[in-house]
Amino acid sequence: MLRHWEAGLEPVVNAFRGGFEDALGPHWERTLATFTMDELEQQLCGDRLSAFSPEFWDMDGVRNCILPNFEYTTKSDQYIWLTEILASPSHSCGEGQGSRSDTGTMDLDRATGSADLNPQQQPDGPPCCPPQGRSGGARRVLSPTQRSKFLQFVTGCPVLPLGGLAALQPKITVDRASTTSAVVPASDMLPTARTCTSCLRLPPYTSKEELFNKMVIALEHNSSFQLS
Repeated sequence: MLRHWEAGLEPVVNAFRGGFEDALGPHWERTLATFTMDELEQQLCGDRLSAFSPEFWDMDGVRNCILPNFEYTTKSDQYIWLTEILASPSHSCGEGQGSRSDTGTMDLDRATGSADLNPQQQPDGPPCCPPQGRSGGARRVLSPTQRSKFLQFVTGCPVLPLGGLAALQPKITVDRASTTSAVVPASDMLPTARTCTSCLRLPPYTSKEELFNKMVIALEHNSSFQLS
């Protein structure tokens, strides 16, 4: 049985090796040997840590990568609320607020070695931080783990490419989800996504708190394929 199993895999393995030879030349094994396993994983599967590092999730970076599209503009409340809950607390909420920031979480990760864990094992950041958002009330932000789940939800991959958000292609677009208030009001809808085009379909929620809560529900109960 083992021989049959190996024989069945042989064409696949040979095709895989042939692809590397086509891309890197006849000495591809020697070329790959110059990289560590972590470096190869980053090149082939993306950078796991960039999904959690606050430097990639500052407000400018978020708004340059996540763009308003159908029936939304940069001045739409829903788009602004979305970018505010995605930006890391140290950037969206300011420094010195006395709450645990993503930066602090990452420092703890590096000190304990937990930065090597997969996205599902990463510690969550703060559920919210004190400053007032555009809709009023405490400003809520997604935790590092939830940001990784957001990437999985919208793009099909829980990590960012090398270079972070700026290197993400295609960029994420945000469409207004169609609603028929007489049948299904926006308050009863959850965000959906088209991973093939990295498009988030966001209902026209009436407050940031509602948007945050619906987004968390969608992320926590999402089931999709993974491109990485």
